[in-house]
Amino acid sequence: MKDSLPIRLGVAVLALATITAVVFGVINFRQRMQFNVPDDGASWVDTPQGVKAWHVAEGSAADNAGIRTGDFLRAINGIEIHRSLDVTRRLWKLGLWSQAHYQVARAGREFNALLVVQQPEKHTMVEDCRRIVGQA
Repeated sequence: MKDSLPIRLGVAVLALATITAVVFGVINFRQRMQFNVPDDGASWVDTPQGVKAWHVAEGSAADNAGIRTGDFLRAINGIEIHRSLDVTRRLWKLGLWSQAHYQVARAGREFNALLVVQQPEKHTMVEDCRRIVGQA
């Protein structure tokens, strides 16, 4: 009988910890759905030649502006871009639904691309479920 008290206490503590983790998980997912991040639809990567478009999402602002995978970003609104982190910082400063003038280089030729900073597509319920079980 004496041994059952520590076991019951341990079960109660584990149950409370589990409930707390589930509540915080729900709060986290709700906040993610409400939080809007400025995005251009391109994934930028640092290379020795400069900041390069690693991937451009189909139908994104970057795609619609004519930016393609392999293009190099030289400047946003006249401010030089030296690292991929600079792109994120500039987009945050511009904010959602702002116009951005990109100076881009492709195959040795430079051109300007005008795009509107948008929010990325929200994750679907399937993607969220995959995150819960640790597959994404």
